[in-house]
Amino acid sequence: MGCKPASTPIEANVDLWLDDSHIRDDLGRYRRLIGNLMVTRPDITFAEGVLSKFMYQLREAHWSVALRILAYIKICPEKGLVYRK
Repeated sequence: MGCKPASTPIEANVDLWLDDSHIRDDLGRYRRLIGNLMVTRPDITFAEGVLSKFMYQLREAHWSVALRILAYIKICPEKGLVYRK
């Protein structure tokens, strides 16, 4: 919660396929985060889709993009889905 807010959920023209950063070993944490984000908000659907392609080989850049989504959610918490009975 102490992060700086982001204006977009993912940076434009970011190429996560050619990334050669450090491979992270906490796949379970990443998968839970992406899984929880999948059903929450329509404005972050594209970024979630991109990150869901890297569920089996998590790198540092993928984790930082996931954290950027959380920073984006921080600035506009009211943009959620409301389910009524």
